[in-house]
Amino acid sequence: MRLLEAAFRDALFHYVDFLANRLKIPPPYTVEFGAVGIKDYALVINNNIDNPYVIYDDVFSDTFILQDITPAAINAALLRIYQTFFRVAGHERPTNLFGFPGR
Repeated sequence: MRLLEAAFRDALFHYVDFLANRLKIPPPYTVEFGAVGIKDYALVINNNIDNPYVIYDDVFSDTFILQDITPAAINAALLRIYQTFFRVAGHERPTNLFGFPGR
């Protein structure tokens, strides 16, 4: 799960950087995220190695509007993405998993 979250974090930062800094397009931005071909994959974190959270759907996606690009707004967007992965596996993302989003 740590690597999956890091991949989505990097993707969102690159997306925002490209729009804001290279194209000079100000927010808001529409963000669509998801995954395909994930049925029967499992979300594994340190405390569930023996009982991983299996994903039952093969495809999911979600869309939201990123109103601004402050660190707080980006962290809220990332948390939404991370929580969605856990929901498609029928579980809640543990609070502050991997120290994110912190205090």
